[in-house]
Amino acid sequence: KASVVVMAEIVREAEAAMDREAEENRQQMSMPRPCISQEAVCAAAARTAQDQAASVMLVVTETGEAPALAAKYRPTVPIVAVCVDESVARQCALLCGVIPVVVPWRGPLGDATSQYTTVNVRKVINAALDKVQKLGIVKSSSRAVVLHDADITDGAELNDWVLRVVDLAGIPSGGMTVSVSDSPSTWA
Repeated sequence: KASVVVMAEIVREAEAAMDREAEENRQQMSMPRPCISQEAVCAAAARTAQDQAASVMLVVTETGEAPALAAKYRPTVPIVAVCVDESVARQCALLCGVIPVVVPWRGPLGDATSQYTTVNVRKVINAALDKVQKLGIVKSSSRAVVLHDADITDGAELNDWVLRVVDLAGIPSGGMTVSVSDSPSTWA
């Protein structure tokens, strides 16, 4: 146990000593031109998290591919992978800087038997933010960068992405209230 604690401290120290701006410039220079949209969106999400002084990046995932790509850009904030089930969460737990949380918006066989019978992205994100706040990862007075597929139920990932900045309000008795920076009518 002591060796794991020492290794974790070494990693934290090494990460703290990194020149984030130089690393970002290196990543930008090595990004293929023209880059695929997934690369551009993940790079933008990492940069947006820094520019907006966000405390967390939330990535809604069905397969684990999106958090893996987001982790490639080493954002300065933790990446929370909002996973549909435990198997995806286990995969995401192996990614650097990624904290998986399970919000079962789909039943075990892909049917809509979870508490989110009609999948509503807002409900999934609210449930995830509530879990993240309860875990102490994010404070209610901070911001989150949220990255998700436009259709989180299609089984495909990295098709049509949505990136938004969310201001987190206080936590009323029913959970976290979310104020989104764009029109609520765009939520699925």
